[in-house]
Amino acid sequence: MILEDDILSTSRYITAIREFIQMHRHHDWVGLKFTQYMIIGDLVRSSSLPRLVQLMTMFREEQPVDFIMSHFISMMVNAPGLPTRRVPSLFNHIGRRSTLANKTQKVVDYHTNQVTRRFEHDNPPAEVVTNMRVVTGHLAPYAYSVAPGLFIGQPKRGSVGTLDVALTRRRRLRRVAVVTGQKQQYRLKRGRLLAAADLVRVTGTSAECTDWSLLGEFDSSGVVDVKAVDKLVPGGVQCVRVEVDRTYGGIVAITEIALFEES
Repeated sequence: MILEDDILSTSRYITAIREFIQMHRHHDWVGLKFTQYMIIGDLVRSSSLPRLVQLMTMFREEQPVDFIMSHFISMMVNAPGLPTRRVPSLFNHIGRRSTLANKTQKVVDYHTNQVTRRFEHDNPPAEVVTNMRVVTGHLAPYAYSVAPGLFIGQPKRGSVGTLDVALTRRRRLRRVAVVTGQKQQYRLKRGRLLAAADLVRVTGTSAECTDWSLLGEFDSSGVVDVKAVDKLVPGGVQCVRVEVDRTYGGIVAITEIALFEES
């Protein structure tokens, strides 16, 4: 990974990098990006390094190294699938002095710190899937992770949109909270929060679970916060679903999903 001494990192950036790599475990990727600023935060797979070194050796006199690396990643097209740039960015370049003569760097990556978390909570392990269209690379698992990020999606017109959290095993939950909205926009005001005790299977877009129970509905601020979940779903929970009403029709931003277990 390319880093410099004049950058600031977000909190939990190592967790975010590990999770993003794990998401791509079934994809034949060459490089992953963790900022929008040139090659800072670019991660090249070790198996691709020999070819990168060869290219740098051939053209080191013609082009700066960062240009060569950026060109290499663009040439080695990644297999189709998940986005290869994580948003929001994990590093922000704060240096202004360029290595090039008489040049000042004024570029700022505005894709960092897009949302402030209310709980900053470590959730139990789970798979997170959605049937909604992902907007600008803001993937569903970002809303569940403790690392910086959010999910932005849009349900299919006239259909119910869902985001499902499928836990690896039953958990005794005392509280479930979901916060939506980004900068006073995209708040979910017509939606419900559901839970189920048993997971049947996870598909690419949803979790099939038995006997869904209603936990609560989103309020006018786009938040649902349900306490005493163990009384509503006794015996434990393995599935949690955010359901967007079919009449909603717009974009929704889910900034945080927090699952609190019984102590």
